[in-house]
Amino acid sequence: MLAAVKTCNGCQQELPTTAFIKDRSRPGGYGYRCLECSRKRQRINYHENRSRISESRRQKRKTDPRYFRRGQANWERFNLRKYHLQQVGLTLSEYETLLQKQNGVCKICQQPETRRQRGDVTRLAVDHDHATGQIRGLLCYRCNLMLGYAKDSVTSLLAAVTYLQETQNG
Repeated sequence: MLAAVKTCNGCQQELPTTAFIKDRSRPGGYGYRCLECSRKRQRINYHENRSRISESRRQKRKTDPRYFRRGQANWERFNLRKYHLQQVGLTLSEYETLLQKQNGVCKICQQPETRRQRGDVTRLAVDHDHATGQIRGLLCYRCNLMLGYAKDSVTSLLAAVTYLQETQNG
């Protein structure tokens, strides 16, 4: 089966439709310029109107300082969370269920997460056994670091508890 062919309004070449941007608003479902011509036109347009575009963005930033970061931060936050959860074999709904079971607090210190990143409180970390991959619970940043520095060694942690008990005043 032959691929459909279309003529680019930029370079006037007949190209397969796969060389065009998909655009449902246009007849045939494709843009009128090929990808290469579209990119060239976008660059030219940006350079011709750079000062006007920059001023417009400056005005929007003045009225809403989070204008640029809002969409990007939400996208990054969602996708990073999803990616990190996939690494330990959890879905977002399973994470939310686990969070509800722990009443939204750290499994070790029983406190909610307080660490902030980009102005928002970070989520609880998924703690898992690195040898088996089994999920143990959700931990706050500090407790997760504590286990990480101790390399999940019960002996090291018990030695730390003994040290604290022996050196405690009172």
